[in-house]
Amino acid sequence: VEDEIWSKLSSATGKKYIMTASCLKDFEGLIGGHAYTILEHKLFQIKMELMGASNKLRNPIGQEEYTGSWNNKDTKSWTSEFKKQIHSVSDGSFYMALKDFKKAFQNFDIAFYHD
Repeated sequence: VEDEIWSKLSSATGKKYIMTASCLKDFEGLIGGHAYTILEHKLFQIKMELMGASNKLRNPIGQEEYTGSWNNKDTKSWTSEFKKQIHSVSDGSFYMALKDFKKAFQNFDIAFYHD
């Protein structure tokens, strides 16, 4: 299942498709019954070693609420090497490890379109 999720999110990120995820129950600061935008999906690496997959999400309300690992105030996880690999995080956006994404979100949707 993880490989299938990884494959779909990676492909959709590369094609710049619109993606959302549904959180059906409260999870580490996320609001149950709320949808979040998936802004990107990527792998983090340090010294050529793969460290794990991550999703950058955004709360459409525009306020960062996620309190789990990799939240915006998590100084333990966010080393200077990891910070070099990300785009800025503000206006309600945050990163979340794929393993936590699978726990928090029961559904995700990808809007496929062609120009």
